[in-house]
Amino acid sequence: MAPAVIPEVLALCRPDDFFRPAHVIIMEAVERQHAAGLPADPVAIANVLTATGEIARVGGAPYLHTLIASVPAPVNGVYYAGIVADLSLRRRVEVAGTRIVQRAQAQDASVADILAMAEQCLAEATERHEPPGADAMNIADFTVADLPFGDPVIPGVLYEQNRVVLVAAEGSGKSELGMQAAVMTAAGLHVFTAERIDPQVSLVIDLENPTVNIQRRAARLLAQAERIYGWDPARCHVWSRPEGLDLHDASDARLLMSVITRVNPRLIVAGPVKKMALNRGESGEQLATPVTSFWDKVRGRLGSAVWLEHHAPFGAAGREREMRPMNSALWMSWPESGIGLYPLQGDAEPPGSLRVGTFRQHREDRVVWPAKLRRSSPWPWAGVYPEGTFTQRG
Repeated sequence: MAPAVIPEVLALCRPDDFFRPAHVIIMEAVERQHAAGLPADPVAIANVLTATGEIARVGGAPYLHTLIASVPAPVNGVYYAGIVADLSLRRRVEVAGTRIVQRAQAQDASVADILAMAEQCLAEATERHEPPGADAMNIADFTVADLPFGDPVIPGVLYEQNRVVLVAAEGSGKSELGMQAAVMTAAGLHVFTAERIDPQVSLVIDLENPTVNIQRRAARLLAQAERIYGWDPARCHVWSRPEGLDLHDASDARLLMSVITRVNPRLIVAGPVKKMALNRGESGEQLATPVTSFWDKVRGRLGSAVWLEHHAPFGAAGREREMRPMNSALWMSWPESGIGLYPLQGDAEPPGSLRVGTFRQHREDRVVWPAKLRRSSPWPWAGVYPEGTFTQRG
């Protein structure tokens, strides 16, 4: 039902991970078809199983239709594969545990024998086959390949799988700007110009502000969004966790991935970065790596554009504070766009307006941010582009 996710599913989940024999047979057929470069859709799989005489063993063609009807969102196949793989691992560990207990109860078994067997059983239980690889394309084929991601999410600002890290001073309004981007994108409006764009599903992940504060901010933006023709609140989602997360911790990473995959957003606005990992005394690089790795997995699996809010280090007295990410140089090289927002001094713009700078140049020519962010109405922020600026929309 979603051929694009087959390689990732096969990397996580193999046929014998399934508990039911019928599902093992179906998965083996999917794997064979994919390896041969042939279609693995329901019609093709039914035909293959009929040709091999296995269709009756899986419950016939009607059972394939039952499976299809059971899937709420085919694009989330990678997430579902993770569930299957997790349950398979649990079963294998349970069997290994039974064997270890039986060995430990044997009168002739020494402690060394028991420990050696336990190590072997657990190694066998957790062993995974190498996932099937994909062939590299020659450059001529690659340049004309129909790639799964790359469409604009916010034209001129963010495209599918792109990353922006935005840095500004505390209390400058960067969280409000991020939520505005999510709401306007869901409403089909460009965050900086309010021009019409294709509406996209968005998700705001706030890991710092009190939930009641986020609720008030969301209510103000919602009141404006409801005036837009075609507005659908189901396209914009908010997840609040003021205590933050620790993406070094597998359970926290799994929780956040679950939230994201259930929404399946085109745009994710999340922050602040400092609340995504618990600092146990690691270096900045060690602290940042699990966070960037997590967001790279999200981009790879879902194709989402990622907008992260970060904090700047404190500046020296008497000098303008440099708006660059704190803690690790990794944040300087990781995103496609690195944006720093500076307070405007002695400018004709309304109080609280910001100058837009970059701590790293945009990787793509089609990305053009405004020169200023003006405090405005009815939306809190409006972009100010230099006269004559051409912002590519494609």
